[in-house]
Amino acid sequence: MASCYDCTNSCYDLPMTIERTLTPSELGKALGTSRWTVIRMAETGRIPYSETAGGHRRFNLEEVRERLETSSADYTESLINESTKTPRTAGFDAILALGKETPLAAAVELGGISITVDEPPRLTLGAVSHPVRILDRRQAVAGLAPIASEALPIVVSQNISQWERRRLTSQGIGYLDLKGTLHIASTGTFIHVEGRIERGVVIERGHGTSSVRAAQELILGADRAWTAAELAVSANVSDPLARNLLAELALSGAASSRLGRPKTWQVSIDQTLTWLEAQPAARRRYQVLRCSIWTTGPAELAEFLAARFEESDVDYAITGSLAAWLRGAGPANVPIATVRIHPSVPLEDAAHALDARVVDQGQNLVLIRDVGNLGTVHGAYPTARPSIASDPRVYLDILDEARGEDIAEQFRGAVILR
Repeated sequence: MASCYDCTNSCYDLPMTIERTLTPSELGKALGTSRWTVIRMAETGRIPYSETAGGHRRFNLEEVRERLETSSADYTESLINESTKTPRTAGFDAILALGKETPLAAAVELGGISITVDEPPRLTLGAVSHPVRILDRRQAVAGLAPIASEALPIVVSQNISQWERRRLTSQGIGYLDLKGTLHIASTGTFIHVEGRIERGVVIERGHGTSSVRAAQELILGADRAWTAAELAVSANVSDPLARNLLAELALSGAASSRLGRPKTWQVSIDQTLTWLEAQPAARRRYQVLRCSIWTTGPAELAEFLAARFEESDVDYAITGSLAAWLRGAGPANVPIATVRIHPSVPLEDAAHALDARVVDQGQNLVLIRDVGNLGTVHGAYPTARPSIASDPRVYLDILDEARGEDIAEQFRGAVILR
């Protein structure tokens, strides 16, 4: 066997093919976010990763950047759904919601300056109007956000730190925050309005679908004491979100805490359900598809849905009045059935699996895109046939139906609080 001394090649002339990968913490620093956000993005399939022999995740920065750039819209929507926000100015929430699949028409007014959301968003100053491209904050700060030359780039967020402002300004990206601070600096345009929150003004924080999913999980497990870590794992949310939710429920009287290591909380089903009703995200329907389908009754319809969706491998959960009927506490006549479809499945594909006809009126079936997995993943009866959403989800969805309040009240007393 020849040794290195017999080799005529120079090892220094060989190209280096070893490519270093990053840990979640290192990738978080590169993207300007936390390691927990990186881990959640990996777990939900938003970014690619590999695993070491010991099961640890490793990331290729270029592959991650390419994935984020090509899936910017979906990534932005998921960040919006998981964040908490309440508009102080009329229309602020609608601008934050840009990218969702619901029609939008709203505006933020700042001393004669307005940013309107109406396909596409525009900034208006007096008689001058200019298109605006609203970017995702984290991608923009990290320098990953695509910037269109024909539109003014701007980040809209609840809070924007001074460091983030400097990063955005250095890239020519404007910003608008909850205080009313607006900064636009682009070719031929410079606007800066410094916002202030008056003393004594209390800004109530809204909750996204992650908090709603966690609250539903608490109701399902109301017979036990919860730690924040247990809730985070069970509802697939972050530890800080779980702690903040439990603390807020305790302040509202819906939960009581017990000192110890670790600290635990016990929730009241009735009061937690009332708290959920007041959350806009708990009852918001981000995208619906109205359909018409032939059926002879609720039992036959439920069996038909189960057979067709299982055949097409569609994750679904029956909810609303039809689910209440299946649980033995709904009306005898169900004129419109409601079904939640996993967000990874286009509603048109789900309708095609049923051979359902899409209609504008006269529907007897409504398909809902289950943003936040409020019914299709964290259902109480996911292994049942047909699959039925959890009781709190069924109750909340009934409220939006015709005669929904009466049916929901009956379901609440007969099933949830019994």
